Amino acid sequence: MTEVRLLYGNEIQWAVNVAREAFVAGMSNAIRSKEEIDRFYNEVTPERLWQEGNAGNLFPWGVFREGILCAVGAMQRDGRITMLYVRPDCQHRGMGLLLLNAMRNQAAALGLPQVTIEVAPVTLAPYFYGKGFVVAPKGTVGNGSVLLECRLCQQYGQPMQGVSQPEILQQNRKKDCLRVTYQKKKVSARAVLCVTAAALAVSFSVIVGITLYHLAAEERYTVKDYYDTRVENEV
Repeated sequence: MTEVRLLYGNEIQWAVNVAREAFVAGMSNAIRSKEEIDRFYNEVTPERLWQEGNAGNLFPWGVFREGILCAVGAMQRDGRITMLYVRPDCQHRGMGLLLLNAMRNQAAALGLPQVTIEVAPVTLAPYFYGKGFVVAPKGTVGNGSVLLECRLCQQYGQPMQGVSQPEILQQNRKKDCLRVTYQKKKVSARAVLCVTAAALAVSFSVIVGITLYHLAAEERYTVKDYYDTRVENEV
């Protein structure tokens, strides 16, 4: 069973552990500067996440499978996604997309027009292109990363009065603002009849053609053949 929800309490420490594990595993596939590594370890700490979360400025999310935390994400109140990490042994299973959808739905519930994410290295950008993100107007950050944005459809509108933010998220979790649906194609009876008639006409033409070919190939039995056969029999 897979569950996507906000993180609380000691789950913040679990989130930091998952983020660090994914970051270290990704370092072998990407060239990272020392400044970028230092910035990661300075920003992704339990103390910072707890502090910003308690102040209401940061919303940490997690994907649980069979009770085990497999992926983590975090979004600032202004729509900036600052964390998106999946454990190496849980990648390529759609967990990153689950986190993106959860944070985009939350941003829509907050009334935000878009979410943004700074992607580093830039070679990871195509993954987000396929998830509805495009390069932001000021997309080149200058430190080997690119800033992407995703416009949101305002399905949820402004938060309801007297209802806390977690309750709004619980109510809206079953809805999918960014879901893509495909219209079913209908086939008319006239089209079916036309195709059937065309198939029958082709079959009839083939049969007639084969018959005429064999008739033309056969030798005709003439009156001369009749008399010749009769003479031979009399003899």
